[in-house]
Amino acid sequence: MIILGSFLWGCIRAQRLLERLKRLKVINQSLLVFETQIDYALMSIPECFEKIGHTYNEHYIKNFYIYLADKLRMDGTHSFENEWKKAVNEYMKEEILTEQDCEVIERIGQMPLYLNKNIQLAMVREVHRQLENRIAGIEKECGIRCKVYRIVGLAAGTLVMLLLI
Repeated sequence: MIILGSFLWGCIRAQRLLERLKRLKVINQSLLVFETQIDYALMSIPECFEKIGHTYNEHYIKNFYIYLADKLRMDGTHSFENEWKKAVNEYMKEEILTEQDCEVIERIGQMPLYLNKNIQLAMVREVHRQLENRIAGIEKECGIRCKVYRIVGLAAGTLVMLLLI
């Protein structure tokens, strides 16, 4: 039971890394859709967020964008930057993304909502590029780290078992 439990711990760690990679890819893809809607569809930001929210099946993306669309349509007393950060931590992080991942995503909150479209696009593209770099780094490490987590879990269980005998 000890060996199996520690091996499962290693498998859970490996699965969380794979989930982090998947989540970053989905977030990055949603930012690409957001960029396209700003640039070509000429939609307002609340409309973009609502459309993206209804497009995705992943609960964290859906709830994130719908929450932001609702907040931006309210009376306007809410700061976009504060609401964006709050939504990132509430809907996207969920103990899967790291603080560094969230810091990159939170940079979109600094985007001006109603000013120059080119500034908005530049900010979204910069965050998109930074997320692609993070994803590429995680993909390089992912195969090795997943194996290491599983092996370390198995080895730790075996070591504890040997110490108990």
